[in-house]
Amino acid sequence: MKYKFIFGMICTLASMHACAQSINPAIINSAGGTASIGGNTYEWSIGEMVLVNTATAGNITITQGLLQPSKPSSGVGLSESQFIFDHVTIYPNPTENLFYLSADFNDKGEIHTLLYDMNGKIIDDKKIPADGQPVKIAYNITALAAGNYMMVVSFTPTYDAKKSIKAAYKIEKSN
Repeated sequence: MKYKFIFGMICTLASMHACAQSINPAIINSAGGTASIGGNTYEWSIGEMVLVNTATAGNITITQGLLQPSKPSSGVGLSESQFIFDHVTIYPNPTENLFYLSADFNDKGEIHTLLYDMNGKIIDDKKIPADGQPVKIAYNITALAAGNYMMVVSFTPTYDAKKSIKAAYKIEKSN
């Protein structure tokens, strides 16, 4: 009888202080950071789950969970990426077999393109001289598997070989 009473007291006390495990949305990030741009503070995380939630209010849209590269908006200064975006066009994208890079730099120099797969392996590496005239380069990706690829385009002007400007483009190969 004594043991039943002690066991009953322990169970009663344990039930009064027991907490159930709560399941809340939680994220374990591998990296992240914060930055202030134009008076706004932006925070980001890497390693987040791929749950996408989009919220819109007026002309502001925020997409949580996935960041996509895009053309930067024109501002006071001209960034390197914006310079490349203004002078390089890649089309059609997505494509099944062939896509073109069209470039129109006014200066003489060299256009260097690197096509990567999503594992970081270089699939194609081209160096094309630019003489100040429009250039059109064809890329045949028929033999590649359907998926996403990354093309890094850089331009190095002849007058300053140390000043190489570059930008990255996502190429979508479809079936």
